[in-house]
Amino acid sequence: MTTNKLPSGKWRTRVYIDGKQISFTASTKAESIRLATQATNNRQYVRMSVNAALRGYYEAKKGILSPSTAREYARSIERDFQDIGHIRTNKLTRAMIQRWISVYSESHSAKSTRNAYGLLSAALDLMCDIRFKVELPKIPPRSYQIPSESDFKEAIEQCDPEIKKAVLLAGIGTMRRGEIAALTYGDIDGNVIHVHADKIRSSDGYVIKSMPKTSASDRYITYPSFVIDTLGSGRKTDPVVKISPEHISRRWRVIRKRCGLDGVRFHDLRHYAASIAHSLGVPDKIIQDRGGWSDDRVMKAVYRNTMKEYSDKFTDMLNEHFETQIRHESNKKTAKP
Repeated sequence: MTTNKLPSGKWRTRVYIDGKQISFTASTKAESIRLATQATNNRQYVRMSVNAALRGYYEAKKGILSPSTAREYARSIERDFQDIGHIRTNKLTRAMIQRWISVYSESHSAKSTRNAYGLLSAALDLMCDIRFKVELPKIPPRSYQIPSESDFKEAIEQCDPEIKKAVLLAGIGTMRRGEIAALTYGDIDGNVIHVHADKIRSSDGYVIKSMPKTSASDRYITYPSFVIDTLGSGRKTDPVVKISPEHISRRWRVIRKRCGLDGVRFHDLRHYAASIAHSLGVPDKIIQDRGGWSDDRVMKAVYRNTMKEYSDKFTDMLNEHFETQIRHESNKKTAKP
């Protein structure tokens, strides 16, 4: 058993249990040693199976998880760890985990692999205080497919009245599909829409979550009058768009096929709105607040994929500027006797 003070000011005690080094960190030296001693005297918890650790973590956390996260954890525990679920945690090695990651990543994306390992890592940490250092696949930079302005106009023409509302709310006001499905007429005041709820799927069906994905998502968006007119009217508690988030995406896929916009997701309409605002010179802070982004990471990634028609427009403007201001001035000086 060894104990040392960490740079953070906390204390860490390391012990070997069944040939595996396990560390216990606490705010005081005495507490760190107490936890290590307790684990040495009672090793039952490190002998549970990986599946038991995962289920224990889920039970401990499910009360504070969002319904969608809880549903995804339950699905992942059921399907993703069949190769290692039966192994006792005291027999688990770094090599075993690394092999599981390699095999899993062959049939899953880098993001899915990282998510599954994140769940496993958190479960082993909470339930057994075990941590492994492993290598995970890198997530490639995302290339956003953003429709042009003419594409957006054509898509609107292909919409039935219900999906048209959703497309306008996303493509002009940057609303997410869950926010659109949760919107009621009571959230509309004149041309201003208060976005403060999210409709998500849980194990018991759809639920309305009072706070959206991030605190920045609770926001007010001012829409042009023609959009408000398109939304129609109803009782304060009536939904503005009477279809679920999944059905919004499903109907959008039909529309994009008609318009030849394969690969453009409904969510990309948010990026279209942000790109238009950026092209018009709207300050980043205003775009970020309007879209409900908690930081500018996604926005900057979107800007790197700004629509070609606007990119060409500004390229021509720059070239014209240098053509008239630099080349002409240079020619004048050269022409002097």
